[in-house]
Formats: sequence, structure tokens, C-alpha cells
Amino acid sequence: MNMIAKYRGKEYCYSCKLLQWKSDWNYYQAIHAEYSKINTNDPQKVYDDFHLNEFGRMEKEITEEELSDIFYVNCFINYDTGLAKIPTEWLVNKFIDGKIEIEYGLGLLLGWNGVDQYVCRKLLGKDEVSSPKVRFIYTKKYGNMLKEPYVEERDVDIEDMISIYNYYLRDNI
Repeated sequence: MNMIAKYRGKEYCYSCKLLQWKSDWNYYQAIHAEYSKINTNDPQKVYDDFHLNEFGRMEKEITEEELSDIFYVNCFINYDTGLAKIPTEWLVNKFIDGKIEIEYGLGLLLGWNGVDQYVCRKLLGKDEVSSPKVRFIYTKKYGNMLKEPYVEERDVDIEDMISIYNYYLRDNI
């Protein structure tokens, strides 16, 4: 999902020039972000200092100090492949026509669609999965940059998860 930033109490898509991957926490963290931007399609969130970018979105250059929160939203489900040593908790890749797409990146699994040599994907029906949850992973919260991410996890039903996922899509925020 997108990196989200809170500015003046409203949520925006956030990007910065330099990102560092924190593989142990599975998130990106902005570091030395002397070049940061927030953007939106929502005219209700636009102030005088926003301008139209090349993608048709309203955008503003911003410093991290102006942002109260920076976070990601990830959706997870449980799905058992029936294979040993294959995880049962999956990050939702996306939703396609009411189906849930998950991805496996350590080889090809029988019955899954191959993407490349070591990556495959599978579409699952809502009835094939269990234990949907949403994780909000903060790298900045209440105006404080965090040394370690702060994770808020919520157990939700599948429809709530889809709603939260759709809300935080780039074109919807």
C-alpha cells in the first residue's frame, strides 16, 4: 500500500526522495527526507500552496516536521495451502472482482499463476480465507519520529478489510 501522511488533521499520499527498507519490520522508513511531498485527488484537502502535478493530482512539497503521522496500512488473511513450510498468514496483494490476490515469492506453487521464475499469485474467494486483520504501521506518530515502528493491529471482518483497503488506495485518498 501507499505511504500515508497526516497533515493538518487530514490524510494524504506521501512520498519522499530517500527511503530505507526495514526488512525485519517489512516497511519503508523515510530517512533524510529533504524532499517530501503529499498529494491527493480530494479537493476538500487542498490548500492555496498545493499545485497540480504531472499525474493530475494536487501536490505540495512538505517537510517531515509539518506532518503529524506517517504510516502504512497492510491487510492480512489466513489461508492454508496444505503444504508444509508454506506460511498460513498472507499479505493481501490486492482485490480483483471480489477476489483476494495473494503472492508467494520463494518459488512456484502448484495451481498458482506464475508471475516470473520464483513468484506466483493466487486469487481466493472470501469463503476460502479466515482471520482478516488490518495493520497500521507508523514510522511517525503524534509528531514524533519513531526509532522502531508502532503497529496497531485490528481484527476485522472481510467486508471491513475491503473497505479499509479501498479507502487507502492512492486514487481514493
